Parts: sequence; C-alpha cells; structure tokens
Amino acid sequence: LLLLLLVYAMFSVLAVNLFGTTKYAARLGPTANFGNWVKAMQVCYQMVTGDEWMTLMEDCSVQPPSCMDRFDREHFALIGQEWPFGDREDYRFGDCGSMTAPFFFMAFKIVCEAIMLNLFI
Repeated sequence: LLLLLLVYAMFSVLAVNLFGTTKYAARLGPTANFGNWVKAMQVCYQMVTGDEWMTLMEDCSVQPPSCMDRFDREHFALIGQEWPFGDREDYRFGDCGSMTAPFFFMAFKIVCEAIMLNLFI
C-alpha cells in the first residue's frame, strides 16, 4: 500500500508539471485537474478506479489552435485583441496540454494496476 502511495505521489508531481496549466475541457475541470499536488493525487485515484481516464487523457493532449501555446502580446495581436494585462511582461506558458499525455496516462495505468493486482493476488 505504501508503494502505491509513493507511485501516486511521483506521478502527481509529474502531472502537475506537465498538465498544471492545461485548459479545462470535457473531463478536465474543477473536479479533475492537475493544478496542485493534492488535486493531482485525487485525480490519480480517480484514474485508477477507471473514472473516464481516456477522456482526461484527450483533454491533456490539447494542442493549438484549440489552445494558446504562450500568453504574449504577439499572440493577442494575431487574434485581434489588445494585451489585457497592462504593462506586465509576457507569460512564458500557455494553456496547451502535452503530446506526452498518452505515454504518461498509459504508464500510470499499467504501473498502478500492476501494483493493485499484486496487492490482492
């Protein structure tokens, strides 16, 4: 059981780094997101129980033009809007997901289900 919690913790840290700023979609939202470590741990538990993890994987794989890869003045000018943040500097992150999402989710499912299988058999 301790090994399972350790694996959850490691995958949660990785998920926060990879998908922490990903925009909300069909499953990724207030009840399932990787905004912080605690929420990521909850989502890891939900994924192990099979709670729409495939939809979550698709939401975390979102790429442009469905999202903005960087929030900066140039992108806002391209879409015909003014920079809404006044004289603040550009952000170096966007709200896109990662192309590594399928690998992350598959690895998580395989590792955690193998541990669960060994716990009960």
